[in-house]
Amino acid sequence: SNSNKVVLVAKNGNDGSAYVGTVSGTSISFGSGVSIFTGSGTNFTFPFCTFDSNSNKVVVVYRPHSGGFTGRARVGTVSGTSISFGSG
Repeated sequence: SNSNKVVLVAKNGNDGSAYVGTVSGTSISFGSGVSIFTGSGTNFTFPFCTFDSNSNKVVVVYRPHSGGFTGRARVGTVSGTSISFGSG
């Protein structure tokens, strides 16, 4: 929240990607997309994102299309213009 960054999550085919943007004045420049998943064939649907200001992390919650109604979550750590996700 204090580093002028924003994270955009987008559906990319059956998977999801996250893009880190750097805010400068009224402009945003984005880095390359990073896959949210550690595996393949997840069929990413219904993504929601939130920011945990206590730990300075991004949380992405989604429903795998092939996984019924069970939700999944990934915690992302921003570094520069990239983001890395833990398993979940």
